[in-house]
Amino acid sequence: GRGAAVALFCVAALPGRPLRPEASPLRRLPFALGAPRPLLPPPLPLQCALLARLAGRSLGPVARRSGGEVEGQAERPRSPAWLPSEDELRALADGQKTVCFYCLREEGDSGKALCACEVMTEESSTRAFHFAAPAPAGGGGEDEGGAARVSRPRRVQVRELSFSEGKLGGHLWDGGVLMAAWLCARRGRSGAIATGGLDLFEGHRVLELGAGVGLAGLALASAAAASAGEKEGGARGVELVVTDFGAEEVPPDDSGRLIPPGLLRVLRENVEANGLGNVEVRHLDWHDFLPQSATGRAPAEPRERFERIIAADVVYYTSDLPALTAALAAHLAPGGRAFVLVPGRVWTGPLAGERATAADLIRALQPFGEVRSHALRGHCGDLEGSPACIVELVREGAA
Repeated sequence: GRGAAVALFCVAALPGRPLRPEASPLRRLPFALGAPRPLLPPPLPLQCALLARLAGRSLGPVARRSGGEVEGQAERPRSPAWLPSEDELRALADGQKTVCFYCLREEGDSGKALCACEVMTEESSTRAFHFAAPAPAGGGGEDEGGAARVSRPRRVQVRELSFSEGKLGGHLWDGGVLMAAWLCARRGRSGAIATGGLDLFEGHRVLELGAGVGLAGLALASAAAASAGEKEGGARGVELVVTDFGAEEVPPDDSGRLIPPGLLRVLRENVEANGLGNVEVRHLDWHDFLPQSATGRAPAEPRERFERIIAADVVYYTSDLPALTAALAAHLAPGGRAFVLVPGRVWTGPLAGERATAADLIRALQPFGEVRSHALRGHCGDLEGSPACIVELVREGAA
């Protein structure tokens, strides 16, 4: 059927592997070594469930026992309580052909998950996402009859790079999509951090570390610009500085590092393609902020300090944690707050000991202030989901 055919264009989230709509023969993934690797996976549970709800049909025959006999009967599957409603899914798709749905929720909570939708694009190197429009601050999201107003979703698109041009930052990883969904949502009445992060950033200058191709930062900037446009004078908007490193200003003795020659260029192009005037792109190398004892040279002074810092899926090697935490601490203003989303991955093999986890990041950040951990669950094409965590650092001192 039509639903099953569309479901073939979905890809699962496997631990330690980036998410990509590889199923379509027109969309191919420049994987870790730059080699195209097209796949055609079977329909996924989450995609089938969502598509079935959108189509208003069951997934097929379900065998059940009645009066001692087993009989086949078409029955609509029971959706988990956290799955968005049919109206919300329709509004999020906005009439476009869907590639994959991404959901993020608090671990153990049955409340509605935050949801993002990837939609088809004409170019294989470009990926586009729909994020639900944030609810107005302080309520006011209902019409005169008390029904919730449904706004068109925010669309953000980014272009990816081959490994030779972008290294690991040239590909969009699953944590970036989940972080973007969180950044676009406003916290619910419970105030739980898992219900959204937009209102934590409004009215602040925000720095993103390790932006890669920029989806998380661009999603935040887009949502904040739309929210500020609804207010008189555009108050409480967000000014964003997205950063990564590349061939610019890299010391000669660092020539052995994986330096992405095209990453900053495509990051600037992605900002321009989304028409965002509240975003600035800068070169920022975490290693510049390591202590002299580690590099033999004095650490750099930050150009400015920020009240808010974000990063998504940047915790990978344990050897990178000193540089990441040094850069984060150098740029976070007194009283500021930093948020790093870390997907839970299960590392195996001989190099598993070199891989970092959220627990490693928490320990590395403890000398710089109060560290909080928020347990989440991310669903990237499956109903079971995988653990994720938002690690928050609150810097000591007055804001």
